[in-house]
Amino acid sequence: MSRIKTDNIIYRINTTKLSELLTKMIDLTRINDIIKFTFDNQNLLIYSSASIGKNDNIHAFKSYVFKITDIFEKVSEELETPLIFILDGAKKITQLLRFYLKFEGIVELKFYYNEDNIVEKLSIKNEKLKDDVVGSPIRVMRSSIDIKQIEESMNTELSDFSFNIQKNDFDILKAKSTLEKDNDVYYLSIKDKKLYIGELRSSILIDEIDYEIEDDIRFPKKYFNTLNFEGADSLKIWVFEQFILALSSTTNLLITTEII
Repeated sequence: MSRIKTDNIIYRINTTKLSELLTKMIDLTRINDIIKFTFDNQNLLIYSSASIGKNDNIHAFKSYVFKITDIFEKVSEELETPLIFILDGAKKITQLLRFYLKFEGIVELKFYYNEDNIVEKLSIKNEKLKDDVVGSPIRVMRSSIDIKQIEESMNTELSDFSFNIQKNDFDILKAKSTLEKDNDVYYLSIKDKKLYIGELRSSILIDEIDYEIEDDIRFPKKYFNTLNFEGADSLKIWVFEQFILALSSTTNLLITTEII
């Protein structure tokens, strides 16, 4: 069998931007240890997704979008079609990348990809270090999601209602979530126009809204606890029929809900 042709493209990034990218990667590993990167000539989309439950009926999706020119110093050439890099075992790779932050300067990321534009290997190097990372095959993460699909599926005008959560309230909610170790979901309820989020034996008043729901809505606290406020004091949450959505300046978090 003849070997599939392999090409390469080089992205150069300074350590400040690498630190920013690394922070987002670490955050995505809280959803799943598999991260998918999609490069085109304008944007870099990175995301992870997960499902839990016996029937895989609770799902989470989180993504970040960067402009190529905002994060990379230089790109060796333009791409004819988007480049896909699937990173399985992302937690281990984030630990590796931390070593590159110990040195100032440029880090070179060289992606070797096949005829299907799937990355087979990533070579990372600076003046002191060099490492190779193997890219995973497409079957490891079959979902193919692009920026346009994200924008269309997360149209907030289609939501049932929305509410604001203050960072101080979120910090309390998150801290208390470790106390009920036998419970892995949050419950959202609305009583007398007051919206509460909590667990089996506790809750906190989050907002006051003019909306009613017949039953509590539940969703996994593991994923909700990854909310990003990115320096803001509050964050808006949209509630749809089948999921909740949080949007901040560079990211989105979608969590499928269950009606009790």
